[in-house]
Amino acid sequence: MDNFWLPFASGIATALVGSTIAPLLVGWWQRRTERRNLRAAFSSEVAALLEIVKKRRYIEDLEAFVDDLRRTGGNSLFTISVTREFMPVFRSHAANLGLLKVDEAKKLTTFYMLGQGLLEDLDELRTGKRQFQNSKECIDYFEGLLDWFKSLRIAGTELTILLNGDQK
Repeated sequence: MDNFWLPFASGIATALVGSTIAPLLVGWWQRRTERRNLRAAFSSEVAALLEIVKKRRYIEDLEAFVDDLRRTGGNSLFTISVTREFMPVFRSHAANLGLLKVDEAKKLTTFYMLGQGLLEDLDELRTGKRQFQNSKECIDYFEGLLDWFKSLRIAGTELTILLNGDQK
């Protein structure tokens, strides 16, 4: 009589395990794949922005401009025109940040917000909304802008290392 129930119990156990474990594994695999794809996309976007800053020599040119301002005490302007959307990958996938580790999502969001703020300042310069009362105010502003660029470069480099470092 014990042998009668063994195949029946085995079939029920297999059905229960298959109907619960398989979807969990499929869901886990999909989230893992999406997480890896998000990391790759975000890392590529940040790396591309860093490369643009490097190729266009924004930091070096701004350093030279600030040095010139310090020497001459002038009150001139330095502008960088950004007319396209900043970080389109981040904007289109921001709702999926929860798939990343908390530290990754925090650092990515911080990088994005700091970059967005920098672009707003650059836009104020480009449109003439930012005016300076004297040369010290001008020099202080551009020194701060230079520090901001350098901080973003460091944050972006660290972020790409973080996003590329753990591909699990």
